[in-house]
Amino acid sequence: MQKLYYPDRALDFRHLHEEMLLVLQMRPIFDRLAYETEEDAMYDAYVQTHSATNGVTDRSGSKEFDTQLRRHIEDAILLVEGVIRDRFNPLRLRIPMHRDVMNCLSPRKLLEYATTPVPAGAGELNRRLRFEALRNLAIALQLYAIERADNRKWVFEDLDLVAQLSKNRLFVPESDVRIWHLSQVLNKGPVVQRVRIAHTRRDLQAHRKYFDPKKGPLAEDFIQCRVVRIKRRVFYVFVADPRKRTPSTLLKLERERGIKDRRRWMYILVGVHYRMKLRAATIEDAHELDRYVRQHLWQEPLHQHSDDGEPNPDSHPNYQALQGLKAVGRIHRPDGRRVIAAQAEQVITTLVNHLATVHSRNRMNHALYTNEKYLKYLARLWFPQTRADLGDLPDDIHLPGYNVLWDSDSVQKMLHTWWLSQL
Repeated sequence: MQKLYYPDRALDFRHLHEEMLLVLQMRPIFDRLAYETEEDAMYDAYVQTHSATNGVTDRSGSKEFDTQLRRHIEDAILLVEGVIRDRFNPLRLRIPMHRDVMNCLSPRKLLEYATTPVPAGAGELNRRLRFEALRNLAIALQLYAIERADNRKWVFEDLDLVAQLSKNRLFVPESDVRIWHLSQVLNKGPVVQRVRIAHTRRDLQAHRKYFDPKKGPLAEDFIQCRVVRIKRRVFYVFVADPRKRTPSTLLKLERERGIKDRRRWMYILVGVHYRMKLRAATIEDAHELDRYVRQHLWQEPLHQHSDDGEPNPDSHPNYQALQGLKAVGRIHRPDGRRVIAAQAEQVITTLVNHLATVHSRNRMNHALYTNEKYLKYLARLWFPQTRADLGDLPDDIHLPGYNVLWDSDSVQKMLHTWWLSQL
């Protein structure tokens, strides 16, 4: 019998401040090993400071470690720049990355920048250089830990396997149907009021009489669907791709939420056709589809188990009401002499609820919800303003001088105004 490998149990993740402290400990070890090659010294310093807490020791070797670390340093740079650009754009002139750091992919240079004391009386840029080098190298090591336990290639392969299983077990062969939809967002209480659907754009125009234009703007679009037949009813389903990207994975781990949804897929139930009539799907329809999918899709190599996770404290109450439409389990996929048993999550929702996450102007809107999580959990961590934001870091790690009071009403209002403008 092949041994099961659980990526989530193999993950040896450390929060940013803990990783920063280990980076500081790497420098004296690196200096003592100066007779070795740069790659060997860096790898040995890493292994000696990062003792495994789960019994899985790093055996990648110095050359592979150097290759991977350089790639993750680049990932860290792009990650921080992306957060500034996409989440905190109004503050981009206050929190830009130091020029000596933004293009530095050398682990040795970053380690030197991060561990060299700032001279007395040095300017703000010197303090920022040291902090940002320490931050970027620590983030890169966090990404290395994630990748070592659960390679991103495996994630793509598993989700591709799910796509093939869905095609073979759920969908009518060669089914590809365009469904037009008309929705309205209310001016007061900004939520999607109702949705009407039709097979053609021309047929959709007849539904405009059911909407009062004074109550809010109408949005018209189409969506490509696959067909699922359940008894004598036809279910039109759009397959979405909400898998966790690297920023979301890192954010979730910093929140101590785990990453069981890294392999995540979503079926958006658009409509149901029955007795010559097409209508928008309801929650009751979604529950019926959920039962059907659990019965037909969740067979070997998908293994379903009960969801023992706690509700997300940051999500909108309407999200939490949909917990019954979530299926969790593991995907078993052979990998040499072992089987990778990775956590997986399936979500089924309706087009109405999906549009609410796009058009609503509260935490039902997924973009606003995500932005607020970055503000709550990463802003002070990556761009600290007070000494408390530095946690247990030693006193010679100075504040980088971003001059952003994240809790202030002015900063929060500025960010929320910009977020709303981007919807």
